[in-house]
Amino acid sequence: MTDFGDRDVKIFSKKVAEDDPESFIRLAEDTAHHRNNGNIAKAVSLGEKIAGMIFDVNSIDDADFKELMSSDLIDEKILYQVRLLLTFAAESTVHRSLSTPLLSTTAVNAMYDCLIEHDRPFYLDTTDAFTFYYVAFRKHDRIVERIGRRFAMLCGKEGDEEFRRFGSGLYMILCRVVESEIEKSDFISD
Repeated sequence: MTDFGDRDVKIFSKKVAEDDPESFIRLAEDTAHHRNNGNIAKAVSLGEKIAGMIFDVNSIDDADFKELMSSDLIDEKILYQVRLLLTFAAESTVHRSLSTPLLSTTAVNAMYDCLIEHDRPFYLDTTDAFTFYYVAFRKHDRIVERIGRRFAMLCGKEGDEEFRRFGSGLYMILCRVVESEIEKSDFISD
């Protein structure tokens, strides 16, 4: 009989580097700076505003978006996928567009805090959808086209070219809407 004990199991671990006190000091100083100039509050407000759009897509004041949403393609299932795509577009656009990681992370965390508080099942569904969207996003070429294909797949319309185009157009519009909200936030840059 084979012994499957653990006496010959070797555990390898990386040597943990000492924490760099200078990094902590810089982070604390940056946080205090952005708190004092109002950027932290603006980031929280941005995240909450985006969450409001996710809860009520009819609140999005964009002519192209409204036209797209008036399509006969929209039903409750598709609307749910629109909300998931908006969440993904918001997270990726905020991280891409805000040059200060502290502010982008604060905005995204505020958005997710609202989602968790008001619609936890929806928040939990973002993980599965994001897996597909991030695969498309990470390939770095034809991102919009790939997002459109993932959107069609998540809508159960994988082979439907109209849904692919719809998803691609929707993604571009949603990114533009989020960028507009970032601009309206009027962050103070140094």
